[in-house]
Amino acid sequence: MCLRPPIGSDAAAREVQRLTDENKDLAARMLANNTRLNALAPISYLPPELLVLIFTLISPSRRSDLKHFRAHPYEASRTHQAWVDWIHVTHVCGHWRRVAVGDPSLWTVIYCELGPEWTELLLSRSKSSPIDIVLEQGTHTEALFDQTEPASIAVHGQHAKTISIDANVFGAGSSFEALADQFDDTMPILEKLELRLAAVTCIPDGCFCDVPVLKELVLQNVIPSWTDLLSFSNLVTFIFHVPDLILGSRLTVPGTLHRSRSEMLPTVAQLLDALETMRSLEHLSIHDALPEALPAMVGVQDQQNRVVSLPRLSVVSLSGPMLDCTSFAGHLDFPCTTFLNLIGNSNDDFHNDEIYPCICRTLEKHLARQQSLSRKINQINFDMSRPAVELSLTIASQYIFRLNVPFLQTAEGRAFLHTVFALLPVGDNARLSIALEREVATKFEPAEFEAIFDQPSLATISSVVIGGDTLHPLSPALTCNMPRNDPNFRPPEKLRAFNVLPGLQDVVLTNIDCVGMMQDNLELLRDEILNVIRSREDGGWPLRRLGIAYNPTIPLEWLQSLKATFPELVIWK
Repeated sequence: MCLRPPIGSDAAAREVQRLTDENKDLAARMLANNTRLNALAPISYLPPELLVLIFTLISPSRRSDLKHFRAHPYEASRTHQAWVDWIHVTHVCGHWRRVAVGDPSLWTVIYCELGPEWTELLLSRSKSSPIDIVLEQGTHTEALFDQTEPASIAVHGQHAKTISIDANVFGAGSSFEALADQFDDTMPILEKLELRLAAVTCIPDGCFCDVPVLKELVLQNVIPSWTDLLSFSNLVTFIFHVPDLILGSRLTVPGTLHRSRSEMLPTVAQLLDALETMRSLEHLSIHDALPEALPAMVGVQDQQNRVVSLPRLSVVSLSGPMLDCTSFAGHLDFPCTTFLNLIGNSNDDFHNDEIYPCICRTLEKHLARQQSLSRKINQINFDMSRPAVELSLTIASQYIFRLNVPFLQTAEGRAFLHTVFALLPVGDNARLSIALEREVATKFEPAEFEAIFDQPSLATISSVVIGGDTLHPLSPALTCNMPRNDPNFRPPEKLRAFNVLPGLQDVVLTNIDCVGMMQDNLELLRDEILNVIRSREDGGWPLRRLGIAYNPTIPLEWLQSLKATFPELVIWK
């Protein structure tokens, strides 16, 4: 019979210690046995080099299918889970851990959403490999800015290849200035810098200025120094966005609190000076940050006539007051293949029809580049939805122009549409895609609407695709509450908007919706479409095809009745 030693006695203490030591020995033996078992697994026979190759397929730092910055919530959740899964993989066994931790290439994205401790670990494991630093304030990272020392990230600036910062708030005692001040040293391999803040602020002097190979610069609500231009010289992409927000929040650098918007934005001269250094620039986007158009007055003539050549530019996108957009576009010279995107989003544009002549001059200049090389437009997209008009032009399957601007129902607005379509150098077998809102389209007199398209420049259009909520472009009569007529009835020819396109062969209707239509309305719609086909035949311009995009609301017998009349012409899918 075994007697237990008395509680609190030396014998009891010795027994506890002996059992504890036995447990430690057993744990050590189990660990040793597990290690030996793992060593016998087939994957353990792979050399570390092959194991690293396998790890590259699952390490978030090496996966191209993950989005670490400014991701959709679903993508952000997926990226975060990928990091958690990767960390679990590195803890499978000691061998895997040694291989994974020992290869810096598996830790080259510094994903700060994992928290301050993991940020430090990622930085240390990357060693001196080129790294991408992703610092983003999100739903579960608000406290991150309170805890993460900017200096711990900036220390690794020497081997940072990308720095992406997106912050709506900084923690107490912190600011963008405190963060930016840490990046005052040379960053010899930094290729991409992306700074997005919630309120307008300036980059402090001396910060992010020594970046000799910087290729991509994205600034949102962040205004750089326009005097130190060395950092711009190698840029391939420059995106500058300053939404019209209230200035002077807690993120604003001291001294800018009471500065006006125009004082914080660059002047025409400053912006052109910066662009003049960007000889390799391919993508330029300036949104809500353009300088005001220079008035025609003595003393600014040199700046008004100044032109900066950007020979490699492929995209230029400008938004803001349309007068500012067109004025600044006039200072730029770029290839005919450049996509020029103009977006008028100022409240002033809704009351100022003086913008239209400026748009026409800008478009005419860009079209002259096309005509100098005999380039012809092969697709026109025209969308007039209240209250804006959108026009895009394509040459050789490549966009060369896009316009989005408020449309005013004035004589100047109507003349603008007529002038724009008259300017277009349209090639053979071109395509026109048009979408109108009923409220806008029916404000045009039929003859006036037809006159927009009754121009020699559009004679070679062979295909028209109609969208929107009205068939007005095909025939204004289709939007009228007309009495039912006999099959031979033909509304006056002036109502046939597209009878003025002599080269038209194919019409595709994508917007037929029969919800709520009674039988007599369906028959009226069918008869009007048939009348359009007949009227073109009578005019000697027969259609080759009438396509209807199938909609479940369209009765099949209605489609069949169309096809029965013109079996080789009507199709749907």
